[in-house]
Amino acid sequence: MYIHKVYQWVFIFFIYSFFGWIWETSFKSIQKRKFINRGFLNGPWLPIYGFGALIILFVTLPVQDNFVLVFLFGAIVASIFEFLVGYAMEKLFHARYWDYSHLPLNIKGYIALPISLVWGLFSLILVNIIDVPISRFVAQFSATQLIVLDIILAVLFAIDVVLSVIQALDLKTILKNLDLPLENRNKILNKAEKILKRNPGLLSRHHELTINEIKTLLNDLKNRIEN
Repeated sequence: MYIHKVYQWVFIFFIYSFFGWIWETSFKSIQKRKFINRGFLNGPWLPIYGFGALIILFVTLPVQDNFVLVFLFGAIVASIFEFLVGYAMEKLFHARYWDYSHLPLNIKGYIALPISLVWGLFSLILVNIIDVPISRFVAQFSATQLIVLDIILAVLFAIDVVLSVIQALDLKTILKNLDLPLENRNKILNKAEKILKRNPGLLSRHHELTINEIKTLLNDLKNRIEN
């Protein structure tokens, strides 16, 4: 494992965020047999993977030669991070982006022992296999090149975060107000369609409402009012 400068760590964050997006989008797209843009953001990055990788690397750097400690430290810190992010996202947007309630020894569905063990295994692979070529790749860039790339990516990332938060808050309002009077249903539906077409990843994995399901909810509301 290499000791990086701050601008190198920033670039590595975006690399792992992109790899995380590739992994989750590919898995979900194959499962659904259509392209699914995973994650909370619109762009090709999942920051939880970027932050998760950096946190694991920081924590395991002092013990990188001890496989047992790398496994334990990686599993613990990644699980804590995953719990905090999952809890915060649900409180802010009333949506779950993952749910481990079906797994044994889970804590409120945010984390579970089997997933923590996977994080530990991933930490070993990350530290001893994945990070080596990535560190060498990043080292090929000059400081100036990386700083310019970091600034460009950071600006795009910040814009994406702002837009996605606005969309998520709009969707939260829509889903909480599906019982509004009938005359408002078309306005609600149109807005929901626009939001979900721009960023379908805003919907939770546990409650994956599709456009058709939202239409069904509104139609049910209409029938109850008319009857």
